[in-house]
Amino acid sequence: MDRWQEIEFHVSHLRIWTGAVDAGTDALDDPDRGGFHMRGFHGVTPETETTSHYFWTIATNPESDPEAIKAKVVEQTVMTFDEDKVIIEAQYQNMCRFGTRPMIDIHVDVGANRARRIIEELRQSSF
Repeated sequence: MDRWQEIEFHVSHLRIWTGAVDAGTDALDDPDRGGFHMRGFHGVTPETETTSHYFWTIATNPESDPEAIKAKVVEQTVMTFDEDKVIIEAQYQNMCRFGTRPMIDIHVDVGANRARRIIEELRQSSF
């Protein structure tokens, strides 16, 4: 399988387009490529100083048995979010515990770090 994942960051939400085609059958940079596609919306809305609501939805294009595919996609997405939740909550507890100590970033943090800078710049300019 050849896979792709494209993420669009907006301050209020993320749009994620991911999918797969049989290896070597389509150019991954062709927006009209075939294969299985999933488009997701992820919105985070602050609730309090330390809590947020997380809204998400996914659309897919299964070629057969759409109800079974939809159920599997939702099941696997919920499982992934549940796993992520444990880590995110532990990271947050450490951030609270250690305060403003510098964080160590790795190459996969580039997108999230850019998003944090944009949000911080907007936050600072609103005061």
